[in-house]
Amino acid sequence: MFKFCAAVFNHLICFADFSINCEGCRETGIPIVTRGAIDVWVRRGTFLGTPAAIDKQTKIQYIAGESEGNPLPVFCVAPKGTRPKRWTHGRLKEVAEMECLLVPIEAVARIGPGPVLVMAPHPDDEVFGCGGAIIRHVGDGDDVHVVIVSDGGFRREEQTADQRQAYVEMRQRESIAAAAVLGYGQPEFWGIPDRGLIYGERLVNDVLDAIERYNARQVFTPSLSEIHPDHRVLAMAAAEAVRRRGSDKVCLVMYEVGNPLQPNRLLDITSISSKKALAMACFKSQLMEQDYSQQMQALNRFRSYNLPKNVTMAEAYWVVSAEDLQKNIISLYASEFQRQKELGLLTDPDEAPVVTVIIRSIGRDASLRDALDSVALQTYPRVEVLVVNALGVDHPQLGCWCGRFPLRLSGSGHSLNRVEAANFGLQEATGDYLIFLDDDDLFDPDHVAGLVAALEARPDAVLAYAGVSCVKKGEDGNWEYFITYNDDFDSIRLLCTNYIPMIAALFRRRIVEAGCRFDEKLKLCEDWDFWLQALAHGKFVHVDQVSARYRISGESSEIWTDKTLAEDATRKVFAKWQITITEKQTFEIFSRAGRASKAEQEAQKFQIAYNDRSNHLAHLEKAYRERELQLEELHSAYEELHSAYEARTEQVACLEDAYNARGAQIEHLSEDVGELQAENAGLEAYVKRLQSTFWYRFSKRLGHAPQKEAG
Repeated sequence: MFKFCAAVFNHLICFADFSINCEGCRETGIPIVTRGAIDVWVRRGTFLGTPAAIDKQTKIQYIAGESEGNPLPVFCVAPKGTRPKRWTHGRLKEVAEMECLLVPIEAVARIGPGPVLVMAPHPDDEVFGCGGAIIRHVGDGDDVHVVIVSDGGFRREEQTADQRQAYVEMRQRESIAAAAVLGYGQPEFWGIPDRGLIYGERLVNDVLDAIERYNARQVFTPSLSEIHPDHRVLAMAAAEAVRRRGSDKVCLVMYEVGNPLQPNRLLDITSISSKKALAMACFKSQLMEQDYSQQMQALNRFRSYNLPKNVTMAEAYWVVSAEDLQKNIISLYASEFQRQKELGLLTDPDEAPVVTVIIRSIGRDASLRDALDSVALQTYPRVEVLVVNALGVDHPQLGCWCGRFPLRLSGSGHSLNRVEAANFGLQEATGDYLIFLDDDDLFDPDHVAGLVAALEARPDAVLAYAGVSCVKKGEDGNWEYFITYNDDFDSIRLLCTNYIPMIAALFRRRIVEAGCRFDEKLKLCEDWDFWLQALAHGKFVHVDQVSARYRISGESSEIWTDKTLAEDATRKVFAKWQITITEKQTFEIFSRAGRASKAEQEAQKFQIAYNDRSNHLAHLEKAYRERELQLEELHSAYEELHSAYEARTEQVACLEDAYNARGAQIEHLSEDVGELQAENAGLEAYVKRLQSTFWYRFSKRLGHAPQKEAG
């Protein structure tokens, strides 16, 4: 069932390069839903998944992170700086499709490149309907040509011929005045009587001649949903003229005047709305009947409802290329219900195709309950659950419902092996689409919806498959990731190996009606053989999202547990299909084998180089660890020296303090000595003065005179 091959064919397996097909904006910046539920556009920006998408118009990016602790694929989504909302893949896909496909969620700055031809049924329609677009094109330097088809002379009250002509001329002057405000020159007047437009070759050819004469790339015309008959007739004629023009560079651009249309393009006219209002004010004759200017401004204001806050005025358009009109012009006239049905946005679940989920069961009650729960969570609205009783007897009872979906337990009355049970399921299924789910595996909630959308978008395809993650029980009993299968489709590779797990694929019932069955001679690889049968009836589509889980346990298929059985089954499939392989396919297989052999040789060289680098890295790591030890030793020595230095520094500081104190003391003593010396000098001077006096000399002589003894 999965990626394996007999030894003799191992070298033939060539895995296709993984590629990302990220569709974003067309030239005009219209956001579209890309393949896979991860990669979708959301409101006012993009949900960043794999691959990432960025809104080319506003540059606003949306952040996403996987929600921890949640068994379902739930993501947190929010503009940067705001509180995230928790949505599953299915909810993201639903919101993105509804908003992006039903109405634009971003405004564009221009409709497309010029030259531009504006077809107006009456004087004033060119301004009321697309005045903002005209201003934008003129501002971009595009050539803008306006043709006013009818004379606009119809009035409800009776009027003479002269009065009617005067009224027609007045309306022409109003359009000329408005043209001066818009800045495109002067309009061209065809003068067909008001309410006199007739859909036919003459009008179509006149419009086609104008398109060719002006080499127009954008042809503006009223929409088919307009109320006025002249508007609708001109829309039909313009659509046919653009279809006949046939260039992929020419687009029909339908605008709204008397009745809102369902747009696929919104033009931001916020900064130029005042200029458009001045142009509308030129039509005084019409504004006397009704305040059309105020009504059109209200319509333009309403068109900003789905747009960012900074866009307050917008014009709505339906844009379709000449190439698309050549493919299917009838789609222009389809009902809104039919349009939404073709887009896959059905509001009535009863209109959706029925999907039968076939579960082959051998009565493993606990795992079967998990499988049924995963089906009950499917976002797709019409599912039939068919449980095939492969036990034959004593199968656990299941009831009649799996969530909101009807459930049937059906069996043949005797035990069935895995291949017989698969064919019994094909026989009993009633759905338009069929898919298998083993009783120990799981679908993510958006699995069926994503596959149905892929097949609905590709009528030429008979099978769509998504990615599957394989998990196995670890030693602690918890499920652990093992491997993921999510490769692009490659028919040559499918001849060599099966890379599409059974639970990955949804297929159309018509291949069963055409005779596709599981080969009951095969004990294993019956799904691979079935895919090869289906490939003869149409194309396969890969949905680039991982939305199912294959659980590998002791009770899983022998393909994981018995290598001998797997190789034997592989050889049987090769033997069965080798006679159908064409010469071209054989050449491609052997070419890939050669490339695979070269790739293996290169891989060996890289392995040798890798080993050398690994050894060198080991030596470097050893040297690094030695240097780390040296560094630690040096660091320890440094710390010791630093501590000693700090101690010495502190000691020096103390000595400096003592030295400074002694210096101050010496200074004070020096001052005292100076004072004593000065005092001593004064005393010496005083002594000298005393010694120079008479009394001192007299007393000195008396002191030296002989002393007489007492008598």
